[in-house]
Amino acid sequence: MEEVEQNEVVAAIANQNLNALNLNGIINAAKWFCVEGARETVSNMSDEEKQEILDKIKEAQEKAQEQQVDEEEIQAQEANLTL
Repeated sequence: MEEVEQNEVVAAIANQNLNALNLNGIINAAKWFCVEGARETVSNMSDEEKQEILDKIKEAQEKAQEQQVDEEEIQAQEANLTL
């Protein structure tokens, strides 16, 4: 099969896939695109850059956990006040 013919087959299948997309398919395609882009970005990062981002993630998770505990304590106090 010549390259031109192969390109026509690829284009036809791509159009068929595009026409078959629904909202979930579009969302999944966008997710795949984002994940692949992130993988490429990470592969080009230094170990220090990756560690810096990981540290920020852990810090954000700790803050979120603390905030969750604070909210639960406030809710418990409010429940006691209404009794």
